[in-house]
Amino acid sequence: MQRLGLFCLFLLSHFSKLTAAVEEFPHGGIHKDPEPDVKKQITPDCYFGTSEILKIPQTHQWGFSWYSVAMPIFREPISGIQIGLGSTWINPNNESINEKMKEIARLCKYSGVLNEPSLWVQFQSMEGSLGWWTHTKFPAIMPKYKLDSWKNFYTYSVSSPGFNVYDGSKPFPLSQGSLGPIYLSNRILIPPDGMPTTKSSSGGMLGVAWYPLRISKEWSDDSGNTWTVFFNSKNFKGPLIFHSKEFWQDYPSPKDAKNKYGLDCQAAVIRTMASEWGTVPFKKLTDSNGVVWSKIPAISFPTDSDGRTVLVRDVKAYESAMGDVVSQGILSQKGIDLAAAISRNSVPIPLTANNSPYFQEGKKLEIHQGFNLVTFDNQTAFGFQWDENKAGTQDLPSYFKEEGDSRKPVPESKAPEELVQSRFQAAGDSSFKFETPGWWFNGAEVDPKEYQAELTDKTTVTYRWIRFRDQPAVKALRLTEQQRENLQRTVEKIHRSCAEDIEFMAPPSKGELAEFDPGLLVKPPQGKEVGWVPIIVRQEIVTR
Repeated sequence: MQRLGLFCLFLLSHFSKLTAAVEEFPHGGIHKDPEPDVKKQITPDCYFGTSEILKIPQTHQWGFSWYSVAMPIFREPISGIQIGLGSTWINPNNESINEKMKEIARLCKYSGVLNEPSLWVQFQSMEGSLGWWTHTKFPAIMPKYKLDSWKNFYTYSVSSPGFNVYDGSKPFPLSQGSLGPIYLSNRILIPPDGMPTTKSSSGGMLGVAWYPLRISKEWSDDSGNTWTVFFNSKNFKGPLIFHSKEFWQDYPSPKDAKNKYGLDCQAAVIRTMASEWGTVPFKKLTDSNGVVWSKIPAISFPTDSDGRTVLVRDVKAYESAMGDVVSQGILSQKGIDLAAAISRNSVPIPLTANNSPYFQEGKKLEIHQGFNLVTFDNQTAFGFQWDENKAGTQDLPSYFKEEGDSRKPVPESKAPEELVQSRFQAAGDSSFKFETPGWWFNGAEVDPKEYQAELTDKTTVTYRWIRFRDQPAVKALRLTEQQRENLQRTVEKIHRSCAEDIEFMAPPSKGELAEFDPGLLVKPPQGKEVGWVPIIVRQEIVTR
């Protein structure tokens, strides 16, 4: 009888383990806060980044550049995960007037905490990075680059020309008359789902630079900052898009604050370089003994022969004169030594790693097993230093066992089978179609022919060529006919003069350049070589 009772207890225990429910949470798998609200995502889950940057001279707050490393970190893209690789946030330097920012935040209907000391940082921000996003519809193993800018305390966002960052989970075209990024390049496409990189780019450096050019004087008496992004990659170099000064001036404000505090006129700062992990889903199981186990998606990082994973290197800040130099450089290279000007007008920004603790449901998550976040090469780069000094890949821990106030890594072989067999949902929506509204081309001088490009994310991008002055973001400026024509002539000068191989930032101190998907590269049709830009009509997966 005693044996039968023991046998029944064994069966009950075994059955309990087999039927234990695996819970899934959309956020909070690796979190910077001890007590996050994982059901309501307001801020990113966590960052792997540098300490606050405090050594930018006031004279050098008029442009920034850096190199981000393109690398695959997933075996397959995971639904609900959002990870940006190394990048930063460029904000107008309003730290000394944080009280005035409270007043403007109220007018912008900001829903966050008004009394936080860093409220001013959220007023306006130029962002963007290589990475993977929750709203990506056509995910890939290699990261895509997304150009994101936010204003009015994160209540208004723009991404690729003509598209918002997202509305819930769905990016959408900007409404008629809305201000947004203005397409400048006539050599590369900017799909709404992001700009793919190639597999051969793994470990390669993508150079990103933001300079406040002085081209707004072509349509206004006020020569405010025209912040323009430049890339330096293996197969594309040069300016991509710019934000008009009017974009940054478009915020509700008291009369005494109008056009005083935005990126159109203020010096800018960056406070950290980081890899932002916006959302990290996780699964949890409590076994029959009451032990809590958890699991995050499998994430791996490539390493060099010294066991290092570099995220960012060669961060620089620039004097205001750099905007004039680059403005002159894209209009005419005659008599300009850009390399010397970059060296003369820039200072390197030393980096310091920040090994913050991380949490999962209030428990300390011992994620740092086998690596530390450090700086390399005399503080010019930062990333992970792994305990094993060898080239290849290194895995973050995926499985954790709760012990007291901590969740400690365990090998997969020690985790409950139910947790091991549970799967995170694959990302993507192959039926989705990005499509621009017909009004984009109303009254525009536009090529009637539709062109197509096939990308490595398996999508087909359909685009048309439009005269620069007729693109929706330029029309939204509500310029006079003469102002639009002045701007058109300026862009035609840029297209004639800006050579394809000129670099607007110094080359990386180490490593090779990354490469964009060759399908993004375009050539204007005959007769439209200058003054015309490509506008996306559709992006979709076409079944053939």
